[in-house]
Amino acid sequence: MRRYGIPIAAGGVALAILLLTSQTTHRDDQKKKTIPYIDSTVSSREPLESPQQSALEQNYRLFLTLAGKPKPQILEVLRSLGTKERRDILNRICSISRDPERARQLHELFSAWAMIDPLEAFAAAQTLVSASERRDAARDVFSEASPQSSAQLLVALEHAQDLDTVARQSLADIALIKLSQIDTVAATRYIDDHPTTNVGLQTASKVAESFGKSNGKAAITWAEAKAKQYGDVPLQGAVAGWGSTDLNGATNYVKSVEDDTQRTHLSSTLANRIAMGDFNSAVQWSRDIKDPAEREIVNMAIAAAAAHKDPASAAAWVQSLPTDERTSAISVVASEIAKQNPGQAANWVSTLGTTSDRDAAAEALASQLVSTSPADAVGWALQVSEPDRRTNAFLRAYQSWLSRDPMRASEWLKTSPLPAETKEYIRSQH
Repeated sequence: MRRYGIPIAAGGVALAILLLTSQTTHRDDQKKKTIPYIDSTVSSREPLESPQQSALEQNYRLFLTLAGKPKPQILEVLRSLGTKERRDILNRICSISRDPERARQLHELFSAWAMIDPLEAFAAAQTLVSASERRDAARDVFSEASPQSSAQLLVALEHAQDLDTVARQSLADIALIKLSQIDTVAATRYIDDHPTTNVGLQTASKVAESFGKSNGKAAITWAEAKAKQYGDVPLQGAVAGWGSTDLNGATNYVKSVEDDTQRTHLSSTLANRIAMGDFNSAVQWSRDIKDPAEREIVNMAIAAAAAHKDPASAAAWVQSLPTDERTSAISVVASEIAKQNPGQAANWVSTLGTTSDRDAAAEALASQLVSTSPADAVGWALQVSEPDRRTNAFLRAYQSWLSRDPMRASEWLKTSPLPAETKEYIRSQH
């Protein structure tokens, strides 16, 4: 029997399905009434931060707001944090990509960290993955650390594992120069105890200079013992330091040196140091030198120091020297003034009346301007009257210009007043 086209037997099954569907729908309706609506965007949100993560981010954000501000503000924040928090900030910086911003943040962090706890900062610097970042961070630490921490940093440097030889030498140089400012005995002992360490010549000179200020005779003895390794450089430093605290003692020592070349170099060093403090005393000392060659070198040293300190006085003094002694000193003054003020140097050179004086100054000015303004250097080189000196000065200046700006240099050559054969020669050389 069929009812509404559905067999009775099948109708029972259909009824059961209908009832089940009705009950499921009813339960779903109940859930809708009891379960709050959930926004579909929840699944794309970041998980809530833990209290530790939140604190880390707050410290990092605070550090960022102070980056670039005066150091005392950064120091105040970093001092208020513990070692772990400072390390956390470092790890947070390292999580960003390697770019100038990351480098800037590392520099800010380690420069300030070094002033709080340099040993801790140096240890943290060694954990950086990149060799260049390790080197730069270590340099920031050694540069900003106080002289009082230099001895400890030198010990720590001996145990550092991931620094190349060049980086080690550079860091040792920084620490030794600082250490010599407060404890020359410790600085010289370090150099004595590490004969295989290639301490830089400038560092050896600086250490000897600091030693000379405190004990001139002992510094001379130490520097002479280092001559085989460093030449006369430490000795010159010792003389300079001694001369700054006991001019008579240093002068008497220099005069007692028998080797002419060595005495001339030491005289030059001492004269330069004297001139930085007392120009008139340096000039008087120069006049007492009997050997013309030695006096010429000493005058050059005085000229360099005087031109750096008082260009006008230096310019007037070198022009007062005897004609056969002043050429070299005039060159030095022109070069030194040009380093500070090229325009002032050019004006002074233009006032020189004597041909030999003007040639010497023009050639020195051209040589000094080669690296910064080769076009001007070419112009000054061409004002040298002596043919061979003019040619040499011009070729140096023009070659520099051609390497920096070949188009402009080539265009200038085309329209320059140089003879055709000279132009052809220049083109054939390039």
